[in-house]
Amino acid sequence: EAFKILMYPPLVPYLYLILITPFVLFLYAFFSFPPMTEFSLHIFNNIGVIWLLSRTVSCIFSIATVFVIYKIAKKIFKNDISVLITTLLFGFEFFSVFLSHFARHWPITVFFVWATCMYAHDIYIKNNRKSYVLTGLFSGLGFAVSYIASFGLVAGIVAHFWTDKERQNKNNLLVMFSIFILLAVIASLLHPGAIYRLFTGVLPIDEAKSISGYFEALKFYISVIWNSNPILFFYTLLGLCAIIFLRDY
Repeated sequence: EAFKILMYPPLVPYLYLILITPFVLFLYAFFSFPPMTEFSLHIFNNIGVIWLLSRTVSCIFSIATVFVIYKIAKKIFKNDISVLITTLLFGFEFFSVFLSHFARHWPITVFFVWATCMYAHDIYIKNNRKSYVLTGLFSGLGFAVSYIASFGLVAGIVAHFWTDKERQNKNNLLVMFSIFILLAVIASLLHPGAIYRLFTGVLPIDEAKSISGYFEALKFYISVIWNSNPILFFYTLLGLCAIIFLRDY
């Protein structure tokens, strides 16, 4: 009982299958299409390759995240040196590189959060229907990986309301929400246990939940970020303060 089963939304296993399925089919043909009982032993004997393929998915998404950071920096900075420094800082950031070595949802979650933020930036700058659609799409897919990734949708909402009022289009906002909700519902129906866990947690169902408990969890994750990379954490807070207090509302 020291370990609890943590149930997450279903997208990550399907992503693993993209690489694992061809390998499994190759084994099945290589061993002359054996019975399932015998084939399961061959799968077990090659489980290391399956683990490696699963970890490869994490690496691919970590590399893709670096590219997304590059694209965001390219949109924000006019100086190529600033773009390069931003990309390198993230690409060699210890925590990001560390997480990419594990077959878990973490690096994939990070990718979808940043991808959502990238298209949310386009909402603020371009304010076209495509930007809203892509923001809703990536935030919805992010929910299908981990609930935390759905917070990227907040960037889209902020971008919408920060645009000039005459440019705001409620229909576009509705499209963004509709796409997100549709994907979230599909993910929940594919794996109801994950959404059930969202409301009950890993604790017994009859155990009391409290707002203070959620704040304690938030405090824990902030401390993890602070301990893993205090410099990045400091500049993140500095950037947030600049956005909040220096913006001309």
